[in-house]
Amino acid sequence: MYSYPKVNLGLGVMPKLANEKLHKLKTIMIEVRKNIYDILDIKINNLNVDRFYNISKIGFPNTISQAINLLRKHYKIKCYFDVKLTKQIPIGGGLGGGSSNAVTTTKIITTLLGIPWEKEVLKEMLFKIGSDVPFFVEGGSCYVGMYGEFVEPIKLSFPNIKFIYRHRDAGIDCLNILLRPKKNHNTKKIYDVFDLLPPPQTNFGDFFHDFKEKTPFFMKKAFNDLEMPVNKLYSPLKYKNQKFKYLLTGSGSSYLMFNPSKIKVIF
Repeated sequence: MYSYPKVNLGLGVMPKLANEKLHKLKTIMIEVRKNIYDILDIKINNLNVDRFYNISKIGFPNTISQAINLLRKHYKIKCYFDVKLTKQIPIGGGLGGGSSNAVTTTKIITTLLGIPWEKEVLKEMLFKIGSDVPFFVEGGSCYVGMYGEFVEPIKLSFPNIKFIYRHRDAGIDCLNILLRPKKNHNTKKIYDVFDLLPPPQTNFGDFFHDFKEKTPFFMKKAFNDLEMPVNKLYSPLKYKNQKFKYLLTGSGSSYLMFNPSKIKVIF
């Protein structure tokens, strides 16, 4: 089964309170079902142990093994699995590959064993793996809030989405996803630096209001509160095309590139 990435269309991050372990956030997430994805192949074996193949890039334990263990405990699963991962989604790219792998693993195993797909149960059960997991359980396009557990489906699509590795390959009428495979961002470090900086003055509510009202060129207002700490930790992206708006997705290292006056959004 294919395991698809996501991108964030804007990201508002709230300062963390003294009694909070995580930051509250507000964002629009889009599952991108295009030509870059991981592939998971899972089969039942006749052993008493799970076997994993091609996981050197992600290590062990990982989000796949975590998902299997949670499913085994909750559904009293007695069998074990052979798991093969073909990795294409860049690690540390802000594309949610690990969370997507966890949910795809869940989809395969529940299908293999005839277990009903209970969205709300799975969102709560798998949330401890990662804050993006509830979104991937829902899929599609969603408004995501709180710590990631609030997920509200929305109707949204971009007719043209293109993965690129070089600025010059960007399409003028596309939502371009600029992959930076040599950059591997550490999300924890980024949030640690975020906590040391003055609170952002951005307002996700204004952006989301224009989005809901379908205001023309609303994407001009899109922002990501993590861009400043990312630029403190890593070499900032060089904006090579002044016609495009560059927008960090998640905690990076990938960016969205688009021309706000040309990109078409379907509601």
